[in-house]
Amino acid sequence: MVAFDSKSGVLPSFHEPIEKQFPIVWAPDVGCVAAGLLSAPVARTTTPRIVYVEGPRRYSASDVVETLATLLGCPVVAQAVPRERRLPALVGGVLSESYARLIVELYDTQNAGGIEIEDGAAECGRGATTLAEGLARITARS
Repeated sequence: MVAFDSKSGVLPSFHEPIEKQFPIVWAPDVGCVAAGLLSAPVARTTTPRIVYVEGPRRYSASDVVETLATLLGCPVVAQAVPRERRLPALVGGVLSESYARLIVELYDTQNAGGIEIEDGAAECGRGATTLAEGLARITARS
């Protein structure tokens, strides 16, 4: 299983490189953006409206561990999980092999830059919750 090891302070990451920034958005922020879109006047057009949703900025796995270290008051380090170990790590947890393959493919695509806002083809809605605020909510419940 791939999980945070509180004894060693290691947080495994499927993001490569560890410093690459990627979008993070908190689910309640997605709801707020969606509510705003649904309550706005509708412009009649034959072109579909595509709206991506991201948080206020992008973060790297290193940003995540730095924020967790501050919130938990202990050292935390991100460690990239080698590609060949990802599927066994996920299947060894609670995922079926077919679903685990999809997760590995998703990370492969994101790491290769294949999940991005299409230039000129979409809007980007922004959530307001920062990484520190979101992780503080999660760690406070633990």
